[in-house]
Amino acid sequence: MLFKKTLGKFNSRFGQRVFEALYRKMGRFYIEDYPELSGTAFSGIYPTLLCHNIEILSYDPASNLVYLQKDSLRFCTTPEYPWILREVFAQHIYFIHPKHLKGRDYVVFDFGMNRGYASLYFASQHWCKAVHGFELNEYTAEYARENILLNPQFENRIAVYNFGLGKKDEQLDCFYLPHRDGICTTSYEFLEDYAPEELDKVVKKQISIRKTSTVLRELVEASDPAQRFILKIDVEGAEYDIIEDLTQQYPELMERLELIIGEAHLGIEPLDLALRPFGFQNVCHKNYNAKTRDFLYVRA
Repeated sequence: MLFKKTLGKFNSRFGQRVFEALYRKMGRFYIEDYPELSGTAFSGIYPTLLCHNIEILSYDPASNLVYLQKDSLRFCTTPEYPWILREVFAQHIYFIHPKHLKGRDYVVFDFGMNRGYASLYFASQHWCKAVHGFELNEYTAEYARENILLNPQFENRIAVYNFGLGKKDEQLDCFYLPHRDGICTTSYEFLEDYAPEELDKVVKKQISIRKTSTVLRELVEASDPAQRFILKIDVEGAEYDIIEDLTQQYPELMERLELIIGEAHLGIEPLDLALRPFGFQNVCHKNYNAKTRDFLYVRA
């Protein structure tokens, strides 16, 4: 029995290596049709994307956009920064196990919409009724709108809001790296922890922040009283102010939230303390470093 188990593990590992090697060759074959992409970050991860049924449709040198398709979804990315696309559609970081979904027709609040990949992923799920996506960086929000337009079947299901969320209405300095759409934050501490080697490339601009509880109250009160919600939050350090505002200023919403999924960037403990009184327990334990980790809060 032990021999069979060992042989099975060997065959599994060997088969996986062969499979990945074949896809690497296929990836190189496809990229050869687009010599402009050679040596880019995209060319490096394309074999992985192929493994997850994500295929290149075209490359537009004028806009520097790569157009891709996964099943019925279409989306674009830049050759230099395809990482979030990979996270959402290949690594499935926002997959929610059916055992945590108690009903259907959820409305998703997508805080930190980025280029719209997560919003499209949620909108394509059978249990999703609508998505409200919030992105504070206007430049990045335009990518989100472009990706939504590529998917007319979901165009009326996703709303884009180009402002940030926090615990009060205010104008704040936002810090971002133009070549990395995954880094746009109002927390300079986050930048110091997450990209210390690129602080000299940071661009600062002033952006609008709106009080989270006020914005969501308007949306929730306009919905069916029985509507249930899911919150996705990946906002580069602003998650603590947002959760503090919601738990203290809009506790009624917390009773209608079924799940909270996302990433904590400066430690998980403040979120645990804020959400535990509402019956939430974190069931995801994937750590990236001492401070950054994924979370999935479900009702205990």
